[in-house]
Amino acid sequence: NHDLLVDLLMRRAEVRYQAEDNVGVRDDALRVRQLDGGVARAYYYLAQVSTDAAERQRNYQTALRYDPLDLDTLIAFSDFLAGNEQNQSSQDQGEALRLIQRAIQVLPYRASLYRREAKLQKQLGDYNSALTSVQTAISVNPEWENLYLLRRDIERNLKRSENTVTLHLAAGYRTMGDAYRRRGKNGEALVSYLRSITTICDLPSDRNNPDTDDGLTI
Repeated sequence: NHDLLVDLLMRRAEVRYQAEDNVGVRDDALRVRQLDGGVARAYYYLAQVSTDAAERQRNYQTALRYDPLDLDTLIAFSDFLAGNEQNQSSQDQGEALRLIQRAIQVLPYRASLYRREAKLQKQLGDYNSALTSVQTAISVNPEWENLYLLRRDIERNLKRSENTVTLHLAAGYRTMGDAYRRRGKNGEALVSYLRSITTICDLPSDRNNPDTDDGLTI
């Protein structure tokens, strides 16, 4: 009966969480914690609905102590550390990055995780690693425009010439178009190709820049 009650409470907490019933989620999670203090998901829910930063952090840490590879907790805790105005030190950013890298070990084929990794590396000033991460994200999901825009920003951080950055962005839109076309999404492909053409046309007419590489690919 004890295990069944814990299971039912956690199921109800999940439904309440999806319905944004934070009070109900907290009540169920606290009751589960009283019945069984080792249920990692209960601490995850307590962290998600808490309005106190210190309490949220403690609950995330406890959830990971009981389940170190829980994907939802790894992502949520990383986002919390990266986005909380009271936690903007390089140490917190570094911990946020380590959490995302653990999440990537759990699920290595999700582009959004590599995008998070790249953004954190960029914030920490590790632009070469950020570029590698965003390139991996693009290889996983070549249809995601924001990845090419993030790559453009990272290349600017690396002091690439504006012509090189712009041509690389145009190549990215072309890659998007090719990916859409392979899946039969011809409308989206046309939009992507148009963006590639427009991006190239926006370049200065004088392109005799020694830093420019017309052979850039994705």
